[in-house]
Amino acid sequence: MYYGESGGVNEAFSDIMGEAAEDYLLQSDFVTGNTIMKFLPYMREFERPENDNISISKVEDMLEHTDPHFSSGIYRRVWWVVVKDGSMSIRDAAAVFLYANRMYWHSTASFYDCSCGTLKAALDLGHDIAPFRMAFKDVGLEDCDVNSHVFGFNNNDTRFGLPVSASVNPVFKMETPVWADKLIVDVSSSSEKREVENDYGAEILITIMMGGWESTHDKCTNAVVVAQGLNHLELENVADQEYFFKLSVSNDTVILPEVYNFTRMSIESGVSKVDLTIGYTCQKNFATEDWETNFFYSRDCGTEFDYY
Repeated sequence: MYYGESGGVNEAFSDIMGEAAEDYLLQSDFVTGNTIMKFLPYMREFERPENDNISISKVEDMLEHTDPHFSSGIYRRVWWVVVKDGSMSIRDAAAVFLYANRMYWHSTASFYDCSCGTLKAALDLGHDIAPFRMAFKDVGLEDCDVNSHVFGFNNNDTRFGLPVSASVNPVFKMETPVWADKLIVDVSSSSEKREVENDYGAEILITIMMGGWESTHDKCTNAVVVAQGLNHLELENVADQEYFFKLSVSNDTVILPEVYNFTRMSIESGVSKVDLTIGYTCQKNFATEDWETNFFYSRDCGTEFDYY
């Protein structure tokens, strides 16, 4: 809706997509309307929106009747921080904002609503959310907790065709039951990719963490890495825990047999498509005094259950 905070995001999104298009064709200059204004050097800018003496770049300066053209300065500043201070490519940042607009922003979304949707979009696309957190903090937006948005695996689930690259590092989680014994994570080249390109091996670094997946300056909430390995990883004594899993490309390379000779566009772009399976084995002879726990152990692990 073209008023209030949703109107500001509306205008900012237009400017952001304009800069993304400009960067695709030429190079982004991070100002809107450069070289086409009759009396001004440009219409609006991203780094310091307030330089036009009317736009705002802090949430605290938002008033009830601020014109959307000028309240758009908040998300224009967000864009600047994500790309410049957060060192995120314009292409990746644009993909996140576009996905957020399609999937999470709604017609009357506030600045805060849109920040939460943007973080969710970044997670969905496998991008680091740190640049976005930095940007939202810069403009004065309250931090949004998206921990519960991380996709959770059930035992021996497989997700197919996941993209992994230098900038795309998908994150997942699993909560293990009290009867879990060993955690097993396996990554292989996507079956679809093998059929199309004869790709039989991708070096994917698996990182298993506890306490979250983000690296922050707060030592109390920092993720703790408990294991790392290439393509296949096993972890002992995993009962009753919450684990996070991050995939990244090792050296940004894909290993292929030298005998094959075919177009390697996906390799040149540094993107690997992989299948990911996460599961756990069950403790043998597990039993508790809780009837319900024993029942679910039996069902999960395929053991006999004594109803009496």
